[in-house]
Amino acid sequence: MNRKLKKLSVISVVLIFCFSGCSYKKTVERNEIEMYESNEEMSTQKPIEITNTDAWTKIGEEIRKLDDISGIDETAIMVNGQSITKKEIETQKIYAKNLGDKTLNDYIKSIIRDKVIKAEAVRLGIEPAQESIDEYLNQVDMALEQKAVGTETVFALMEGMKISKKEYLTLQEKVAYDMYQREALWKATESMLEGSSYDEYIDTLIGNADITVLSQPDDSIVLDQALLD
Repeated sequence: MNRKLKKLSVISVVLIFCFSGCSYKKTVERNEIEMYESNEEMSTQKPIEITNTDAWTKIGEEIRKLDDISGIDETAIMVNGQSITKKEIETQKIYAKNLGDKTLNDYIKSIIRDKVIKAEAVRLGIEPAQESIDEYLNQVDMALEQKAVGTETVFALMEGMKISKKEYLTLQEKVAYDMYQREALWKATESMLEGSSYDEYIDTLIGNADITVLSQPDDSIVLDQALLD
């Protein structure tokens, strides 16, 4: 796995902004999880070209409309004390529908993995270096200012969301914080691991995670049976 996160392509910036493995609590019953009926259709959709600006504008528009939904910022799932909001899940549904590269299940699993990693970093008191975050934001700002190759997709997303460059960079600051916090956890724990890899370490944390479904948006949460075993 490439841990050199500082040198990012513009396309990577879009993907990191957007996407911002698991064993569930045995107390979660199967009927608590409302399956999304169109998930199979989503997973078989042909992936869009990553440089398709019309597609990214549409994604931005759909994300913007989420703010009009009552209670969208409420917590849907708690993962080791970390909240996954209804908006986060609805956003992943938009990606699954429009990108067609992964199922919504896969997106939800990725969020849960990130939350488990964040919870462990918080538990160990690990924070990212501010200079790394600042450098990342400067790179993104410079790329947008110069309209570097690939930024057309970023501008398309911003257009759909109706946000300014300043607002986009504010969103990117949180993305960068989480990204470098994960990197810092990897560096901090690498020397502690005896006979196991970092991924195995995280998989163990996920397997022991305290994950509770609190509430769910209409027809949006998709968790396949494997997550309940």
